[in-house]
Amino acid sequence: MEYREEGIKGLRDKGEKVLETRTFFFPFSLNPLIPSFGYSLLELVLAMAVGSVILAGTYTASVIVAKQYERISGFSEVQEMGVPSLRQISRDLHMASYKALDASISSPFGAITTPIAITDSGNACCDSIKIIYDRNTTTRNRYSYYVAARTNPSRNALYLDIENWSGASWTVTTTGALVADYIEDLQFVGSDNDSNGNPRIVDVFMLFRSKSLLPANVTYTKPAQTKGNYNYTVTDRYHRDEFSATINIKNLR
Repeated sequence: MEYREEGIKGLRDKGEKVLETRTFFFPFSLNPLIPSFGYSLLELVLAMAVGSVILAGTYTASVIVAKQYERISGFSEVQEMGVPSLRQISRDLHMASYKALDASISSPFGAITTPIAITDSGNACCDSIKIIYDRNTTTRNRYSYYVAARTNPSRNALYLDIENWSGASWTVTTTGALVADYIEDLQFVGSDNDSNGNPRIVDVFMLFRSKSLLPANVTYTKPAQTKGNYNYTVTDRYHRDEFSATINIKNLR
């Protein structure tokens, strides 16, 4: 016997037992004659194949991005060390032989006989230089740029010493000031000497390497057209860049 919804509700209100039938649906059927609602084996295989292609492409892209990031990091590290160092040395060379004059238009410290002194290291790292000029009428300084080794990890660094002239002797006021790290070559070449043998043109060459490693080994050979007499070749996983400038010493003109 069939009951309408109102009739079933009425029987429940009277306490009568009502037999209800509920239908449950499964994603697949156990009866082979009834269509299945699941995925076929072919569909699963195709889905796995497409997923594998997507994962492989994602992995390849991530590897390429990681390698490119390492290259950019190495380039940035070298630029951050090389550019300020070259600018600092160039500034001091531009000031070489400058004499501050007092009210009587004379230099309290007298003439500067050797404003620039270059020490050539030959076919090795690295040259050094001493530059003398007046900061004012009461201070004459000598600036010494040189390269020395550092440890943990092993590498070279560019240092600066500053001395003050008392009128009779030099007194060290600053020693071992770190200018830049990871330098591998420093070359100075003077030319166009004046009558006292002082160079009126100084070529500066600097070579820096990165702190971080590149994805693979690269071979660096110092270009033949660069200044200096150090023939340098190395193969490792570091990025290297050259920095150079030609400085005209106007105070010697």
